[in-house]
Amino acid sequence: ELESNLRLNAIDAAGAGLRLDENTFTLLTTTLSPDLPMNARSIAANRLASAALSDEQQASLVSLLRGVGPMELPKLLPAFEKGGSESLGLMLVDALLTADGVRGLRPDLIKPLLAKYPESVQSAGKALLKLLNASEEEQTTQLELLLTTLPEGDVRRGHEVFMSKKAACNTCHK
Repeated sequence: ELESNLRLNAIDAAGAGLRLDENTFTLLTTTLSPDLPMNARSIAANRLASAALSDEQQASLVSLLRGVGPMELPKLLPAFEKGGSESLGLMLVDALLTADGVRGLRPDLIKPLLAKYPESVQSAGKALLKLLNASEEEQTTQLELLLTTLPEGDVRRGHEVFMSKKAACNTCHK
């Protein structure tokens, strides 16, 4: 585990635009596992998104999207921004529709991504956009309902949760 963490941090330090050999690609994709710490998953998602992936690696990554959580899924979208073939685009839309982390996506992230693919992919993506728009309305309704039923909060407890390693809020929200 120490060796994997060391390699992950080295890959992170190397920055964007890397071409990934098979071992590095495998390390990053296996680090997306929901069983691993949020910080490690975040690094893996960011590095995969900014890497110069081969067509085969993009196709492999698409097949993994179904099991990716809502925190990592939006971070992975840039891996597909260069556009691509119709088949890759259709696989991407299908994977996003059924992804565990679909609730982490927003229409404003998906529309420009779909625009880089052929018309058939954009048409297939309408179902995803419809799902996301409905999800946004559903979330707003749910939040408004919750606001009326929640008791007063405890600022100190909230700070503890925010700073905890388990929640890892401060990984992104600094």
